[in-house]
Amino acid sequence: MTSSDRPVEDTVQERLDHGAIGRALAWLTDLLRKAVQLALFTGHTHERTAHLLGVPLGTAKSRIRSGLAGLRAELEDGA
Repeated sequence: MTSSDRPVEDTVQERLDHGAIGRALAWLTDLLRKAVQLALFTGHTHERTAHLLGVPLGTAKSRIRSGLAGLRAELEDGA
């Protein structure tokens, strides 16, 4: 394998990872999915996520935590 082959493998693996994450996100409820997407994929703080969702900070944190646990479980099952 040459060094020029490596980026192709990285790209393929990245696409597979994104596909798996997308499928795992589909298993979450809308409330959990929105919280995870705001906090994890767009990089918003917990406070900003709570504001955007219109919920108390503790609720946003719980949704993010539950969503991440659901993602982890789904990704482990699909592995």
